[in-house]
Amino acid sequence: MKTMTTKNKRKAWLPILLLAIGIFSINVLWACTANFTYTIGLNGHVTFKSTSTGVVNQTQYSWNFGDNTTVIAYNDTSLVHTYQSNGTFSVILYINSDTSSCFDSIRIPVVITNVTTPCVLSAAYTYTLNANGATSFTSTSTGTNANTLYYWNAGDGSGTTLGTNTFSHTYAVQGYYEPKLIIKDTGSAYCIDSIAQYIDVNTPDSNSCGLHAGFTYTTGLNGHITFKSNSYVALDSTYSYFYNWNAGDGSSSTGNTYDSTFNHIYTANGTYTVSVIVTSAIPGHSCTDSAAVIITVSNITTPCTLSAGFNIINDTTKGQVQLISTSTGTYAGTQYYWRVTNGSISDSSAVNVLGGSSYTTTFSSNGSYWVWLILKDTGSVFCQDSVAELVNISNVDSLHASFINTYTNDTIGNYIYSFLSTSTGTNDATMYAWEPGDSTAGDTGVSLTTYVHQYKYPGAHTVTLSLWFDKYPAMPGHKAQGFGGTKYDFTTYSETVYVGSPQSVATISASGSETKLYPNPNNGSFRIIVNGVTDNKNAEVEITNILGEVVYQTTATVSNGMISKDITLPGVSNGTYFVRVITSGNVYNSKTVINK
Repeated sequence: MKTMTTKNKRKAWLPILLLAIGIFSINVLWACTANFTYTIGLNGHVTFKSTSTGVVNQTQYSWNFGDNTTVIAYNDTSLVHTYQSNGTFSVILYINSDTSSCFDSIRIPVVITNVTTPCVLSAAYTYTLNANGATSFTSTSTGTNANTLYYWNAGDGSGTTLGTNTFSHTYAVQGYYEPKLIIKDTGSAYCIDSIAQYIDVNTPDSNSCGLHAGFTYTTGLNGHITFKSNSYVALDSTYSYFYNWNAGDGSSSTGNTYDSTFNHIYTANGTYTVSVIVTSAIPGHSCTDSAAVIITVSNITTPCTLSAGFNIINDTTKGQVQLISTSTGTYAGTQYYWRVTNGSISDSSAVNVLGGSSYTTTFSSNGSYWVWLILKDTGSVFCQDSVAELVNISNVDSLHASFINTYTNDTIGNYIYSFLSTSTGTNDATMYAWEPGDSTAGDTGVSLTTYVHQYKYPGAHTVTLSLWFDKYPAMPGHKAQGFGGTKYDFTTYSETVYVGSPQSVATISASGSETKLYPNPNNGSFRIIVNGVTDNKNAEVEITNILGEVVYQTTATVSNGMISKDITLPGVSNGTYFVRVITSGNVYNSKTVINK
């Protein structure tokens, strides 16, 4: 549970500001409803519980208890508040979700009559950070007495401890923690208070995710050494790792690799400092550690002079690539092993193919592939070397964008549509950009083959899917365009979805309607005229700024296939605004520039 009080000194100004200025019930267009219940306990203690509906994960609950106290909690639907005096308090709950159209509030009066001994406890503490994660905490709370109980929680999962006004704890790994102190008086006053604050613990040996780098090694024939990682994460062993090896003789592994084993051949006897940098592949979190070991090589009798290398020639045949060795130190008995992976440099399913100094292979689809050349001399020298190169394939097929509508939920005010790409010529590195056609932001990402969008209004919306490669070399016959970066083989496809209509999805067709807005630019007063409206039901007019915020809403009457509406926008700033006229069957979009 993470709560935020005014003591925590962490501000979430928007909900508090909205509560302060009196925006208490904005639930017309949002997909959730705020509500709560409460239970009155001893001496002004009240337990509040949100019973809001339509909320999702990552919901923010902002409470104003009516006594100049506010609390913001994330995904925590209940909490306890203590009133210091009797009276009627206007309690407001404000809910907001960053991942959905959830924005609502409710005000309920709470009557307190049982405060006999006001609670004067005020929790506070200081701390001292010592070596190796050892940390000392001292309560500086006020309003305490000899019977006050102190509950400490270090914030690292070790649990809550009942102790005294001092507390000691040793953190195992570096990181930010949120220690919490809860103080209680359990007599007639039934008083309780708490405080939590972030602290930066940077003195433990282990880093923020508990990663410990290390490795062992085995000495083979003629300078061959095999290094094997025994790195681990103290807190969670389920993560994968990147390894960057350095042999100490001027050579290293090819960048970051998933290979926990590193084979190396030294060409001269001597002492070498071998090191590895290990990075834990935790999404959204960088966790790195390193280790170094000094080794002695003394069994080299015939130095290995093999040095692997090859050139890549993209053939004109679709997907075909010719690989030609440029290795040095080879001789007539050198063996050439070629290995093509599926995109990962350490693909365990790839097999070594014994071939000659040149090798031709054909790829079935566009993409990035790692190709290895492994050289071996198996005589008394026992010499081996290898190299990996990234091959980019983009000439198998051109991109062709297309999609279908796979799911429709036409609930008034909550129109959900799901789309599935049926595009061809794609691979796992294709960029997908979806635009819903209702002036809201779309979504862009690699391999984003499915897209779900929630429309607020019925009508005709043009959905567009754009595809491109952003890291493949331009091939003959392929086009490259610059849209915020180079895009190869750029292609788009659009269809019109009739939201809230049984017409479902149809191809785009020209409309016989005409939308006029004048004067444009204007000083905030203008007229909208729409001709060719096919129904006689009233229409909605919605005006938004460039951030997508609604600044004005009204209704308009349809008469003889035409809408004519005078608009006045007092108090708006200069700038560009988008005007949307929404009927039961269509949405008519235009924009205006206000310059006062």
